[in-house]
Amino acid sequence: MKTVGIYCVDTDGGGGAERRSVVMARSLSRRYSVILILGQQQSLSDLERYHGIDLAGVRLYQLKLPIQRAAWRFVQSPAGACLRFARADSMLRNLRRDLDPFYYRELRNLGLDLFINNTFGSNIRNPGRRGVFMCMFPHPMQGQPYPWFGLTHSLYRSAVRRFSALTPEILNTWDVVTANSKFTAGWIERMWNRRAEIVYSAAPDMGPAGTKRNMILHVGRFLSEVRTDYKHQGTLLEVFRKMTDLRDRNWELHLAGSVMRERSSRRMLARLGEAARGLPVHIHAGIGFERLRSLYRDAAIYWHATGYGTSADLQPLAQEHFGITTVEAMSAGAVPVVIDAGGQTETVNHGVNGFRWRSLDQLSEYTRLLAGDRALRESLSRQAVAGSAMFSAEAFAQRIARIAASLLEGEEPV
Repeated sequence: MKTVGIYCVDTDGGGGAERRSVVMARSLSRRYSVILILGQQQSLSDLERYHGIDLAGVRLYQLKLPIQRAAWRFVQSPAGACLRFARADSMLRNLRRDLDPFYYRELRNLGLDLFINNTFGSNIRNPGRRGVFMCMFPHPMQGQPYPWFGLTHSLYRSAVRRFSALTPEILNTWDVVTANSKFTAGWIERMWNRRAEIVYSAAPDMGPAGTKRNMILHVGRFLSEVRTDYKHQGTLLEVFRKMTDLRDRNWELHLAGSVMRERSSRRMLARLGEAARGLPVHIHAGIGFERLRSLYRDAAIYWHATGYGTSADLQPLAQEHFGITTVEAMSAGAVPVVIDAGGQTETVNHGVNGFRWRSLDQLSEYTRLLAGDRALRESLSRQAVAGSAMFSAEAFAQRIARIAASLLEGEEPV
């Protein structure tokens, strides 16, 4: 039996990459021997509980990362306070990716027939006989500038490039490069001069819809406001605070998501709790799959704001490159009201299965429209459920299975 390795360094945030990895592992394990390669301590039971996926038959492989672990322990210690002030915690978190060229020999020894790289920002050379590079968004190659990073991070990246950088030679070791959206595929062609196969991310079916409540939901990791991938829970909370008319009609706002290990994530969560005091706002941190699913089923409206206040052309990294939680919400009949940017323009058809906004005033306007018109809400809800099927975990798994079969067994991809 041929062996497939799935490389996912970041598995502590419950994000899209983690979701894709476990869905791939489960799907491909029906035909191949699958090894899930992780960059930090994790267990199959934790992954199964969070994602609601049976991983029986999948093996785990823990990368040996003594340098990264030692650096992470230091920056979280009192002695590392000055580094945290300089945002070195996020930089050292990136060591899991920046050091991945040094893992090549270790991974090569696994004798993999197919290596699927599902790690954001990875620079590793393909260590398998065949390889798939799953790109969530392209990072600059050697010699390209970093226009959307701050000075501190840019200096760090410049130093790291001396021993870790993506080059055309490394990129050419990959048989297939995939993109999680047309938005991402366009940037891959622009930055890497490489055509990408579009494989939309694996969104689980969170339906069927329950009896809808006067409830607005947002799902996203609780991240510091200074991070590029900040989910803007604070922004959404302030919009809801001003919508006194909705609160008078007993509407609630629910914020759900995982909490990262870094202290800045926990501090951000504490600030949200303070800001929500006295409001019908409920925060659900680190909940399991079934509880999250029940929230989706109860919610009438879904909000999303990643990328707010930034330009998709000048700051593409700050956008939602696909938006898996939006599709999850749609599958459970929650009508999406999301920012008109990034990959969300491909999942939400404005006025048909939801609304896309470009200003906070529009966010409030579309939300009030839905809250006051039950017939419209129910019509868009049905369309949202139907539209979500294109981005389901099943569709994702089938696409990946066809790519794997084409590389390992010469079958033609459909």
